[in-house]
Amino acid sequence: MKLVAVNGRRYSADVLRDAIAASKQNGRVETAVREQGVPNRTFVLSYREGRRHPVLVRDNGVRDFVSEILAPRTH
Repeated sequence: MKLVAVNGRRYSADVLRDAIAASKQNGRVETAVREQGVPNRTFVLSYREGRRHPVLVRDNGVRDFVSEILAPRTH
């Protein structure tokens, strides 16, 4: 499948970002997809979260590999 349109606009990363941001108000993202040998299909996604970004949280009960990797080398 290939994503070809989002909310009636030709797909691009910016169009998808705008649609996700707008979902906070309208609660939906409409997508059109193309699959070889099959007519375009439309899917409506119910989504109200808008744009979200992951946040890393330190778990003190687990060894801190990232700090070890990023630490300066000692010879």
